[in-house]
Amino acid sequence: MWGIPERRFPLKMKPEIPGVTRWWTKSKSATWDPVSAIPWDAVSAERYTEEQRYAGRLFWSRRAWQEYTGISESPIVLLRMTLEGMRDTDAKFLLAAKTMDEAKHCEACYMMAEKLGGYIDEPDPAVFKGQLVAGMRAKALNPNLSVDALVAGWHCVFEGCAFAMLAAKHKRSTNPAAKEILRLICQDEVRHVQFGWDYLDHRVPQLSPDEIKEIERFVIEVIVDVELTGFHSSTPVSDAPEVKSVDTICAEAGLGGCPPEDEQQALREAMREIRERMRPWGVQVPKFAELGEV
Repeated sequence: MWGIPERRFPLKMKPEIPGVTRWWTKSKSATWDPVSAIPWDAVSAERYTEEQRYAGRLFWSRRAWQEYTGISESPIVLLRMTLEGMRDTDAKFLLAAKTMDEAKHCEACYMMAEKLGGYIDEPDPAVFKGQLVAGMRAKALNPNLSVDALVAGWHCVFEGCAFAMLAAKHKRSTNPAAKEILRLICQDEVRHVQFGWDYLDHRVPQLSPDEIKEIERFVIEVIVDVELTGFHSSTPVSDAPEVKSVDTICAEAGLGGCPPEDEQQALREAMREIRERMRPWGVQVPKFAELGEV
């Protein structure tokens, strides 16, 4: 399949990475139901202006589009680990649980958009211009790209930036339903991000200099092609005034949005953490003019 041979046996079930095992254990007891876990009656859509409700609908619809990416693309990392075999079983367990998390996030965001007047089921290409396509699927199915590079790009960078944006939005939210959705998603995202760091802390000492350089190349590629094009934030995208306007209106209404200046600061902090945590691996992440770092 796609040039990736299936190697399943010997199937070793003993946990090998304590950090990953810990997050897998937490995931088994951290489930929540979007239908019952969110105080939906507290949305009180009638309290907001028509402009605020529309901004909220578009904001939460966009969040659902983003979360759906996790449902369609995250399992590919698990598929690669499973097909290639000899990968740690506890990592595979956690990745299987992650797909369920993404489905809950997508459902909760969809329900919030519905409460504000109706979910928008497709982005306007004139506004978003492909910014909502992370493009990880084809890359993840490339047998010439290592699973270790995939985990670094997808979990440490992509999920790390997602968590930074969500935390900034949670801080600014005042609507009880919006705030609780963001809190619960952040709770799950912590596991997704930490999986990447713990897994690679375990793997990197076993890798060659060329394999480390591959991680570096892919990490930079994800930052440039996904994060700096505005997948998780509108901040670096100069040609998306409607997206910035929606985020600002949502922030002012407390409906889940975040002002552009807060987004940019959160993204800079995420980049700084990624840069510092990868440096001991021998991975050098540059500074980026788009974020005002140089």
